Amino acid sequence: MKLINFRAGEAEMSSVGLQPARAFNIIVILVELCGSVLVILDWMTWLGAGMLGIFTVLSTFLGHRFWRLSGDARTKALNSFLEHVTIGAAFVLVVVVGLHGQPR
Repeated sequence: MKLINFRAGEAEMSSVGLQPARAFNIIVILVELCGSVLVILDWMTWLGAGMLGIFTVLSTFLGHRFWRLSGDARTKALNSFLEHVTIGAAFVLVVVVGLHGQPR
């Protein structure tokens, strides 16, 4: 969506304090596209999954700051935070399995 609606992607980068927002939006688009293509093509899958995993975990800490909230908002943000950390862990698993299966 950041590629389709570039301005909204820039606004998202600004909302979490990343400046220059345009540069960060471009980097995020490249990481998401390149990482996904590597995994889908099963070529250097460990690298693609690693890129996506690191991105997911870092963006989770930026985008779901549950520790700053209270009440229902905190619960919702914590749930989203934990879901995204789980996705990051799954990418780590893909990296480990991918590296383990590589001929040495």
